[in-house]
Amino acid sequence: AGPEALGFLLGVMGKDGSVRLKAMANEGAMTATQDKESCVIYGMPAAAVALGASGVELDALALPQFIIDRSKNSAVARKNLVG
Repeated sequence: AGPEALGFLLGVMGKDGSVRLKAMANEGAMTATQDKESCVIYGMPAAAVALGASGVELDALALPQFIIDRSKNSAVARKNLVG
């Protein structure tokens, strides 16, 4: 995955995705999960939080802005590296 990757888990049942999110986090990816308050089912995000895989918990409606902000920061960082 690496530091340019972004992983996000929405509220669903199960825990299999939380294991992969943890792997992404270990590889330097920015990770996030849907917060408990905005979930209908908090299964997989809860599992990710318990594993330490979630870098930040967000309301599902905050996800688009989170992706935009993360993308802008990555583009600026790449531009600074290239010159």
